[in-house]
Amino acid sequence: MILWLWLFGSIANAIDLNDRLRIELDGGERVEGYFLRAGDGLVVMTRPSRGDVIKVSCAIVSSVEVNGSTVGADRFVLEVEEAWQARLDWIQNAPPVPPAALIGPLNLLIAGSGHAALNRWDVGGSMMAVDAISMTVIGLELAGKGTQRMDVLVSAAAISALFKSYAFSDGLRRVRRQTDRRKLED
Repeated sequence: MILWLWLFGSIANAIDLNDRLRIELDGGERVEGYFLRAGDGLVVMTRPSRGDVIKVSCAIVSSVEVNGSTVGADRFVLEVEEAWQARLDWIQNAPPVPPAALIGPLNLLIAGSGHAALNRWDVGGSMMAVDAISMTVIGLELAGKGTQRMDVLVSAAAISALFKSYAFSDGLRRVRRQTDRRKLED
């Protein structure tokens, strides 16, 4: 039963990032690649074997295969239009970018916490874990509960400082890039 729901659920959501597409055009030409994003009346695909990105107009699509399943051209065009509208809606209602004055100090407090505020847990989570371990070792050494070796204290402090400095500069770069991108989209 669950398998049937999964199969029908995946067919209902016919287009998603990195779905394999085989598009036949009105002239009989075939284009194969992976879905990257929707555009205004077009679909943007990547072709890793050629190392390029192509745009295909929805007006000349005659038939489509998505991940090996045949999808009607009208349905595919509707899916592309819905994806394009969802992208436009997200751009207009995008969450605000936290200010750099917040991201920098957060990353100096615990490396990666500024990235977490930017909702980049993939980068920030690992930095936070390493910095938290380093700061715990520093605290244990300073309290006399650790190995009481100076090289351990200095190494942990150096690792923490390295991660904090990288997180600080990378966090500010990401804020600046997101702010610039939002200005371009407006």
